[in-house]
Amino acid sequence: MTIGALAERVETTSAAVTQLVNGLARAGLVTRERAETGDRRVATVSLTAAGHARHIERQTQLERSLDEALADLDATQVQSVATVLLRLADLYDTL
Repeated sequence: MTIGALAERVETTSAAVTQLVNGLARAGLVTRERAETGDRRVATVSLTAAGHARHIERQTQLERSLDEALADLDATQVQSVATVLLRLADLYDTL
């Protein structure tokens, strides 16, 4: 994915994403490759094996934390929370 596409997806600037990608590249979590189009300004960012492993680790951690945080709620309560969160996400998207 290009820096521009990443920036659009997370709704921030290309400059902010570039700084983030620089740090991730230094940490060995992503690679940056110049596009074959000849435009030196365009680069494709990809996860490395270490980056993919870190993503899986964080995703697992998030799922475990959510399970613990919601363990005392019944299915109806979880559904109510999900409904509220979806409404808030829709509201945020309209801003």
